[in-house]
Amino acid sequence: MSTKAPNPVDRYVGSRVRMRRIMLGMSQEKLGEALGLTFQQIQKYEKGTNRVGASRIQQIADILQVPVSFLFDGGPTSSVSANGFGEAPSPSYVSDFLATSEGLALTRAFKENLTGRGIDPGKVAVVLNGVDLTRYAPRQRDADLARDWGLEGKFVVGYVGTHGMAHALMNVLDTAERLREVDGLRVLLVGAGAERDTLVAERDRRGLGNVVMQPRQPKEMMPRIWS
Repeated sequence: MSTKAPNPVDRYVGSRVRMRRIMLGMSQEKLGEALGLTFQQIQKYEKGTNRVGASRIQQIADILQVPVSFLFDGGPTSSVSANGFGEAPSPSYVSDFLATSEGLALTRAFKENLTGRGIDPGKVAVVLNGVDLTRYAPRQRDADLARDWGLEGKFVVGYVGTHGMAHALMNVLDTAERLREVDGLRVLLVGAGAERDTLVAERDRRGLGNVVMQPRQPKEMMPRIWS
């Protein structure tokens, strides 16, 4: 007799419960005790094999010291948009990895590295799963944007972010100069910063037609740009 696979939402919520529980150093037994449940029931919640009721979700969120939304952020959705198509489900491999002890250890290691250099631990916050996977998912290239920015039919190497001294983007121009004869390649630099004007002037001085530079763009434009 076949076993029904866990609902993707139940599985995702369970993985978020597990991730937060491990972050707090809380055992399944301790969480179960706080909820009046056995640790076996907590295991079923975390695997998604048992669905968590609304009131229980609120209890769990309170015990884990997070808003209820934390348990759903970045998870799969079955909502249908105005055009009749549902949004693409978020890739789960990132959240699945972060929910493991290895993922949490790696994330904490970044903070430990910084505080080990003398930075006040109170000034360093670890934000897990910091990418909005519902917004940044694989999608078709934005044809209108590609046309407007002269990127149609080109292989695009892009950088979107701050154009500052620490980013050493002059190295990108050096590389673009070496590749200027490769007609199918375009280098895209999008953003603002202290070095942007210098970079624009240097691009123009060298006549690098294979480098496309755009100013800082609103957040809503990012998925189109990364497509």
